[in-house]
Amino acid sequence: MSDVRDWIVVGFDGSEHAYAALRWAIDEARRRDAGVRVVHVWSYGIASASPYTGDVVETLRDAAQLVLDDAAKVVDEAGVPYETRLEFGSAAPALVLDAEDAVLLVVGSRSHGGLTGAILGSVANACVHHAPCPVVVVPDGRARAEGVRPVRPVATPVPSRPERLLTLVGPGRDEHPAPPG
Repeated sequence: MSDVRDWIVVGFDGSEHAYAALRWAIDEARRRDAGVRVVHVWSYGIASASPYTGDVVETLRDAAQLVLDDAAKVVDEAGVPYETRLEFGSAAPALVLDAEDAVLLVVGSRSHGGLTGAILGSVANACVHHAPCPVVVVPDGRARAEGVRPVRPVATPVPSRPERLLTLVGPGRDEHPAPPG
């Protein structure tokens, strides 16, 4: 996609949160005339050396590719320019690196509903504090079903990077931050 000037990176793990983030990123890409870079990060656990042999690792990688392929279908059907990246390792550092040339990084909140619905998951939290671009955290629609009020988009300085803004977007809201001017 050499003709795409601006990229919106979206982390995708196949969860409801990830699909919500992907849909939001697609809508935002249309508004900005940007492309969507879908990133799926996989690993085989916390072992410092792989206890798995070739066939198992290949199977895990193939399964990760299927997750990424599902996201690609959604973006392709939406008609937005896109590219996919399958990364191995830890999700937050991989997303931060993939966002180096992005205008926006979009991740799902990974909240658990109820009172914790407003709390960021560890990947979202790490991205908010370390990404080189603005970050949008999108919760899935479950929060509304569980009686949690949607959060209006809020732009707030990130403590570790005061020049950057974190935007929280409530489920089902059709509000987006303005593109950087």
